[in-house]
Amino acid sequence: MRTLFKLGKNLKNNINLRKEYKIILSDFELTKFMKIYRKNLNPLYDTRTITSLYYDTLSFDLYHKSMNYDVDTFKVRLRTYSNTDEFYEEIKSNLYYGKEKTVKKRKINSFEDVQKIFIKGNVLYPSAFTSYERSYYKFHNTRLTIDKNICYTSHKFRSLSLLTKFEPQIVLEIKSFDGNLDVEKYLFRTPSAFSKYKNAINSLYRLN
Repeated sequence: MRTLFKLGKNLKNNINLRKEYKIILSDFELTKFMKIYRKNLNPLYDTRTITSLYYDTLSFDLYHKSMNYDVDTFKVRLRTYSNTDEFYEEIKSNLYYGKEKTVKKRKINSFEDVQKIFIKGNVLYPSAFTSYERSYYKFHNTRLTIDKNICYTSHKFRSLSLLTKFEPQIVLEIKSFDGNLDVEKYLFRTPSAFSKYKNAINSLYRLN
């Protein structure tokens, strides 16, 4: 049965205020980083594949707003992991006081079970899939993830033909860990702006 989810202030969410910085690496640079910092990298979990389905308005309003503004924007996605059959609904917001992430577990069996999502006065529809392999580490007093083999795939709601694009870059992300927000001092390179969702929409549908 297809499900229509409504999100509102009366729902209890798991909300985390966070800091996160992304650094873009080539294969060679990642190998060099792992060699230099191997003593400071402690694996947290097994590497797993993450698959997400992002949602947007019919006119891609969330995408366009995120391209034009740095704050007061948000993204909505359903996500699942290769080591589980569970699905999670996530909302990532860029707010004036920082980044916020809301996560809810959803009782569904596949991405097809959710055809629409209502949030903040918007009706959101399936937009694009992202998929990648993620490794997890504790790095000093931060949480570090490495995303490789990034793939973007269109959704049949947006395109009659199946489109797939591959991202050649590797994304290393340093994030707050166990409530510690003192992340900046562990950056070994100037971070870059990188959004899998924006890259997916731009490469698949050529909106710009």
